[in-house]
Amino acid sequence: MDFRTILKRALGVATFNDKLTMKLASDKEAYKPALVFIGLAALAAAFGPVLFPTSYGGYVIFRPDVWTAIWVAASNFAFDVLAILLIGYLANTLFDSKLKPKALLGVFGSAYIIGLLAIIPQLSVVAFLWIAVVGVYIFKKIGKLDWGQLVLLIVLVAVLLFFLMWLLNLLGIAPPVMDFGF
Repeated sequence: MDFRTILKRALGVATFNDKLTMKLASDKEAYKPALVFIGLAALAAAFGPVLFPTSYGGYVIFRPDVWTAIWVAASNFAFDVLAILLIGYLANTLFDSKLKPKALLGVFGSAYIIGLLAIIPQLSVVAFLWIAVVGVYIFKKIGKLDWGQLVLLIVLVAVLLFFLMWLLNLLGIAPPVMDFGF
């Protein structure tokens, strides 16, 4: 598959194109470029504050160093892939979703092309919310989950991921972004 096709499919998922989303869901190799999109989104989110530091009143109040950005990018990548696979596994196990975890990684991971917006820190929230809405769309359209199942899945995954972040923080290996201070 060439770069143009990969990009067209990723943008198709991100813009709620049913035909391209279904085509991507049936592609057994879609997870490979999806991993690249997740990695690029993680790099954009991590290095955005390095390139465009947060300032207030003309003073820079937050600018991480490069090593922190690398650690955050690597941990975001791992965390996002783990979260997508966990969501896929739970959706299949608990709700008999029509979308297998590997296919979910391919489709949902392709939607992370939106994450490139996070290179500008002020757009990170927009990128996150857009990706979340695309996730709901994917589970409703392809996974065939109803609203009750979807809400229960989101709550369950949120609790499990919060516990994971708390455990990493407790062990002292949480990235700086996940430092809750307890």
